[in-house]
Amino acid sequence: MQSARRAQRWSALWLLLVAVGTAFVFAVPPAAAATTSPDPAPVVTSVSPSTGFISEPQAPEPLPSVTISGANFDGATEVWFGQYDTINFKVVSSSEIVVTAGIETLGNVDVTVTTPSGTSATSPADHFTFTTPPVPTAPPVVTSVTPSTVSSGGTVTVNGSNFLYETSVQVGSTSIPSMPSSSTQLFVNVPPEPVGTVLDLTVTGPAGTSAISPADRITYVAAPPPPPTAGYWEVASDGGIFTFGNAGFFGSMGGTHLNAPVVGMAAHVINQQNGFPIAAGYWEVASDGGIFSFGDAPFYGSMGGTHLNAPVVGMALDAVTGGYWEVASDGGIFSFNAPFYGSAAGKSPNSRIVGMAATPDGGGYWLAAANGAVFAFGDAGNFGSAVNALATPVVGIQADALGSGYWLVATNGAVVPFGDAPNDGSTAGFPLNKPIVGMASTYNAGFTLRGSADR
Repeated sequence: MQSARRAQRWSALWLLLVAVGTAFVFAVPPAAAATTSPDPAPVVTSVSPSTGFISEPQAPEPLPSVTISGANFDGATEVWFGQYDTINFKVVSSSEIVVTAGIETLGNVDVTVTTPSGTSATSPADHFTFTTPPVPTAPPVVTSVTPSTVSSGGTVTVNGSNFLYETSVQVGSTSIPSMPSSSTQLFVNVPPEPVGTVLDLTVTGPAGTSAISPADRITYVAAPPPPPTAGYWEVASDGGIFTFGNAGFFGSMGGTHLNAPVVGMAAHVINQQNGFPIAAGYWEVASDGGIFSFGDAPFYGSMGGTHLNAPVVGMALDAVTGGYWEVASDGGIFSFNAPFYGSAAGKSPNSRIVGMAATPDGGGYWLAAANGAVFAFGDAGNFGSAVNALATPVVGIQADALGSGYWLVATNGAVVPFGDAPNDGSTAGFPLNKPIVGMASTYNAGFTLRGSADR
């Protein structure tokens, strides 16, 4: 027994004695490498609220905001509602996440959280139920029409209640199509009528038609003067600027040595002509974060000369402060005379950020990733994304004029609208000599696609 124990002790220690003259050399194997326990997987203990409405074409409801409680949420990379992941979430603490429900499906789903340590196990505590909005039992009520003066074909916003499942909208005796936004808001394009005409706008739903009142009246006025002649700029990687239409030339970095290539530009829009914005300056931004100002575009600083973890890929104007943001491919945001509303750093580890767009009121912005993911910050609405839904990578994002939607554009020319951004077509399926690299919108609803051959 003692010899067996002694053999075990020596086999564990492995002691080697080698005689060298009268000295002994002892060789002892190195100690085993220390091991650490992996971080535990996340756990979801409750979801509040646990129910929300599914959006339908005639019953659109905003995606519900949900608070997820549990443990081990640090470093969360994904939040799932059933088989659909949502990208608009915020890790408040290791035990709380606030998320806007993503793509939904009618019925019960499990809400799960994914971190580098794994995905939370499903249980009754993580259930969330999507239900159909109830059919109103009272007729619609119109409380206001904005604007109340409009020209033929103009768009008005109708505010009120009980608009879900509305069956028709009438201006006077003319039925017109509508675009429901929620149970309390509709968008309509009014039919043509002579200037000076005053008509009531009524809404009909399953329970009847809205009562006529002064709040629903619209007055037809003359159409506003047309916008100034459209124009735009193109910027090359060497800083050269090319102007088209009535876009002015205010200088460029063309012919100047650059430490890094120019990757984008933004117009400095502060002036008005016939009620429409015009620009008298612009900025160029380089991949090292350098900013170059021209015309009346002020210089508020840049990331030039600063170490960056990832190259800058674009910039956007804050239309309120006149400042700007830079965005890097890792989702980092750098603010200059513009508020910081958050970044996508660490939120898109498998797909680089390719561009950004700001809201018209300067209260937020969107970032787009090459895989179609969209990250919303500030008052920028979460209108959806196209994660892994397109045949080729996304290369840009463009907001509509009202900030009520946006388009994603891919290298094959596919354009995907979200929110109120209209579907005006795309070059998807057309033979292209070079891939599409970006897009820009017009004053009203259209847009322009740019191919790499245009550079």
